[in-house]
Amino acid sequence: MIIDRKEIKRDAKKSVKTHYFIFVISLLLCAVIGVMYTSSTYIFTILKGGNEETYNEITSKIAENAHFNEDGELVINNSIYDSSNDMAEEITDYIYGKKDDALNIENQVNTINENQPDEHVGIITLGYKNGVLASLVNSFKSGSIILTLYKSVSKVVSDPSVSTIIVLIISVLIYTGYRAFIKNALWLTTKRQFVVGQTYEKITARSYLFLFGKKAFFRACFTFIIKDILVLLWSLTIVGGIIKYFSYFMTSYILAENPRLNSKQAITLSRKMMNGHKWELFVLCLTFAGWEILNILTSGLLGLFFLNPYLEATFAQFYLKLRKQAIDNKIEGYELLNDRFICKKPTIEEINVAYADLKEIYESSPSEPEKYTGIKGFFANVLGIVLYYNAKVKRINKQEEILLLAKMYSGIAKGKLYPERLHPLFNDNNNNKKVQLKTLHYLRRYSVLSIISIFFIGCLIGWLWEVAIHLVEDGVFVNRGVLHGPWLPIYGTGAIMILVVLYKFRKNPWLEFLTAVILCGIVEYFTSWFLEVTHNGQKWWDYTGYFLNINGRVCAEGLLVFGIAGIACVYVLAPLIDNFIQKINTKILLPVVVALLLLFAADNIYSHFYPNTGKGITDYDKNQQTTQSQSK
Repeated sequence: MIIDRKEIKRDAKKSVKTHYFIFVISLLLCAVIGVMYTSSTYIFTILKGGNEETYNEITSKIAENAHFNEDGELVINNSIYDSSNDMAEEITDYIYGKKDDALNIENQVNTINENQPDEHVGIITLGYKNGVLASLVNSFKSGSIILTLYKSVSKVVSDPSVSTIIVLIISVLIYTGYRAFIKNALWLTTKRQFVVGQTYEKITARSYLFLFGKKAFFRACFTFIIKDILVLLWSLTIVGGIIKYFSYFMTSYILAENPRLNSKQAITLSRKMMNGHKWELFVLCLTFAGWEILNILTSGLLGLFFLNPYLEATFAQFYLKLRKQAIDNKIEGYELLNDRFICKKPTIEEINVAYADLKEIYESSPSEPEKYTGIKGFFANVLGIVLYYNAKVKRINKQEEILLLAKMYSGIAKGKLYPERLHPLFNDNNNNKKVQLKTLHYLRRYSVLSIISIFFIGCLIGWLWEVAIHLVEDGVFVNRGVLHGPWLPIYGTGAIMILVVLYKFRKNPWLEFLTAVILCGIVEYFTSWFLEVTHNGQKWWDYTGYFLNINGRVCAEGLLVFGIAGIACVYVLAPLIDNFIQKINTKILLPVVVALLLLFAADNIYSHFYPNTGKGITDYDKNQQTTQSQSK
């Protein structure tokens, strides 16, 4: 039976319109990680100024002209010595330990990066010198990560040939693990989102956890990588590669539906489903040629905001059509397509059997919780704060928790949410039926004592984080921060502001994350500026050289960490801490909080006149001057 292209494209557009935001975010994540649709990131290359040729020029030459000879020794061609003879010798000698004063290879890479000026887009700097993101960009672009790995192995293994073999094995294992457990898992999850989105109106962030079912994750990932290997081998025959590409095309969708299948089952079923439809899919792909040209002309922007979701939604529709034909015609293996509700909504009777606990909660839940009124109502309803936990507050918190569970059931009963418990993967896994919202009610209001306690815990966690980073990087303990006590107020302040200022966004995790990034960026930028103004230009942090930094005060890496930490705080850490705090007697908690406030105030007053300074704390200008002098 011929599939109607116009029909599936029409349905695909409806699906994209319904799930636009999560579809765009999911495919952007795939593009950033390098799973698929990497052309969507071309615009960032243009923003960098397109300086790929000059970026890391010397290390690129090393990567292109260095090789291992038959004895396993690293050989660098003479062409490199014309531009950087001394540096090449130092790197080579360091690997074999021939010079007592050889410099560390990581420092060599950093020096190279310092020689390349950072590119600017307005006040935003695309740094390549410091930070995890910059290090990853530099390592993978220059190939220095392989040299660093070889250097580390050669310190333990003296035989160069053995070192080379070990490095190759480790590199293959790292790539295989990355491809199997990150790229493939994300791609299969994304495929499932698009298929489910053709039938259901809502897709939640919980969909990313689908593959973590019983014995599903590892099998699905390895099955998918075997499929890729087979396609690669068939590609050696050119024509065979094209045919098998379309023949195995449905494997990812089949695994997204039934992740317990092995490679033979999934690939065989894909071949049978595509029998007689390979040409149809090929023609369907050709119909997007005009869109692809426009995507190139827009440097990937069209793909990011429209074409990529549209294309994936169309393929999902194509799969659902083939799936229906396979089941109707009862082709061999059709019973493996066992997710009955991936394209058909269950009856209310089927839902009530699987979700009996939520049905009971739904039927007994109030239409809406009690209301806070007056000035207390403003703090409770807008900021999520109550003075203390009394009987009314606890009652309203419980009512809101019940309403969240009732809302979940309502969405499933009305056919808006996919009924996860009805998937065969979860039928024999009763642990998945436990509803975690009963212990992590994230929409709760926090008491003043809880807010203050969370503030100090956030300050302590931030201090431990900063101290640990410095301890790992430099091997010495440094009391980080402008204050002398074990606390960094910016972390606690960020946690509290996310809980309070962003209370209204808490029902939407995606919006909560974006606003948390923006809010934390404003707090960090203002704090950096304020400390410099009030302390004669003294800096306690400087992101100059970090990837995507703004005047050295904030950077993409830090904001990403703040955003992720903010989400963890709102939906996990803060509720857990609050549950623990509520168990503590107020007569014990209140004196402890008051004592902490007094100590914190005293530290602030003392540190205003005698701030915490010194090596590893405020020596940024000195470090920058040293780096610059070394690079000259």
